[in-house]
Amino acid sequence: MVAPPSAPERVGEIVIMMNAPKIPLLVGLILLVATGYAYIQFFSVPSDAPVAHYEKAYGSIQKDLQSNDIVLIHPTWRDDVVSALSQMSSGNAGPQITSTLPEAAGEFGELIVIADPNAPPLSQRLKKMRFTQATNIENGAHIFTLKKKNGSTSAQLNFINLLPQAQVQVKDKDGKKTTCKWSSKSRKFKCPKLPKWMYVGPYKMKSGKDEKRCIWSHPISKGEVRIRFPKPPLKSTLIFEHAFSNSAARSSNKSPVTVTLKKDKETLTHLSQQRKPGFSRSTLIVAQPAAQHLDVIVRTENDGAGHYCFNLMTQTGEAQP
Repeated sequence: MVAPPSAPERVGEIVIMMNAPKIPLLVGLILLVATGYAYIQFFSVPSDAPVAHYEKAYGSIQKDLQSNDIVLIHPTWRDDVVSALSQMSSGNAGPQITSTLPEAAGEFGELIVIADPNAPPLSQRLKKMRFTQATNIENGAHIFTLKKKNGSTSAQLNFINLLPQAQVQVKDKDGKKTTCKWSSKSRKFKCPKLPKWMYVGPYKMKSGKDEKRCIWSHPISKGEVRIRFPKPPLKSTLIFEHAFSNSAARSSNKSPVTVTLKKDKETLTHLSQQRKPGFSRSTLIVAQPAAQHLDVIVRTENDGAGHYCFNLMTQTGEAQP
């Protein structure tokens, strides 16, 4: 029979058992700290670029921007930059500055992206657009501009690009006039105290088999909607097309829309669009193109389901703005 160990031996066993786990525990702790540090290093991003960097980039292009241009700020959380650059621009006369890509971006005016070079990549939608190489502002942000479609300039000017400079007035059947105001945020003319659908602005509409971007101009019963373009860059050829939407063409309301085109006090033509699908197109020869203003006057007897839009174009021989 083996005698039990003496008290000192038991104490030694306890000491050894207590010391044994310390080495692997220490190793595990070191590995945990190292892994955590590597994780933080991998996922950490540089701090956001100062607002001053964006201001410097914007200042380098501000004089070349038009009121129908869009300046997109990247990354999207930089509301402070949007606010700062908006203060630099001259209210409604300046471009739209936003961190949210509008649906019509690139189709209406110029699209410019000002980006923090250390920000996450651009969105997939932006990547699918064709941009020029970045202009690097020293110690600042990157500037991207959208390339023109087909890689060349166009000899045809669409008046949809001149809308921000236009004037819009609605006159009801009693002769009461409402002046509509351009909204840089929503990119359209809003008419106070009139239904929200009674506006003038860019719209993508399908009529027949064609879907086109055009100027939405909902008519008013027994009144008129007048869109005036000051000092239009007219040439000898003027092209006008208009249509009802497919749903409006199927409506029980069969009242047509009539349009009058006027150059100053001269009436160029009267056109009528019936309630049918498809765009109607007319070409006018303008003998004396010089004008102080060009008016498009839209009328109807019954504005029910008046989903109507038009395009106005002229041959310019110059790049489209």
